[in-house]
Amino acid sequence: QFRNQGFWLLAAMLATLLASAGLAMIALIRERQRVTALELTAMTLTSTNRSLEEHVKARTEELAIERDRAEAERERAEALLRDVTHRIGNTLALVVGFINLHIRHTTDPMSVKTLTGARDRIHAIASAQRRINVANDLELVRIDTLIQAVMDDVVAATAEERIKLSVDVPPLLAPAQVATSLCVLTQEFVVNSLKHAFAGETGGTISVRLLMDGADAAELIIEDDGA
Repeated sequence: QFRNQGFWLLAAMLATLLASAGLAMIALIRERQRVTALELTAMTLTSTNRSLEEHVKARTEELAIERDRAEAERERAEALLRDVTHRIGNTLALVVGFINLHIRHTTDPMSVKTLTGARDRIHAIASAQRRINVANDLELVRIDTLIQAVMDDVVAATAEERIKLSVDVPPLLAPAQVATSLCVLTQEFVVNSLKHAFAGETGGTISVRLLMDGADAAELIIEDDGA
């Protein structure tokens, strides 16, 4: 009976060992499969990452080329626009010269007055056109520098040393058409003050101001302390 029990105990132990060995083999096979799958996934990720890096590098180079091409086109357009603007200003200045020639050879007071008014307006437009400095978007110009430059031209043209001209315009951007219109209006008022406000007076002041009115509007004020 003892031998029988020992036999069955030995058989159970062998069966347990065989089962343990089988389970260990199965676990080893599964672990090797998992490691192989992880290695394959890592290889796939490495290949995909390398492909993405090459794609990103190629796309970055394409974008850099496109950016350089766009920058070159923008510079060319700005140069062309500046040249056209300068030529327009010179042409208008030539028209002013012809009007001055007619004024000198005209004796009719009404004709002289009409021609003088037309000359002043064209001169304002010509002065603004010559001095327009286009910003990066090819449409906007600096109002403050443009009005200041046109007022400098007015002072130089009138040679009126007894009248002080004060310009206070904040740095603002506006479309070229709006800026030119502001310059024409400003010169119209300033020239009018120079002609009529200080007759018989020893001196005076004309002030030009542009005040912000909210976020998207401004108020242009031209004042003089003359008669």
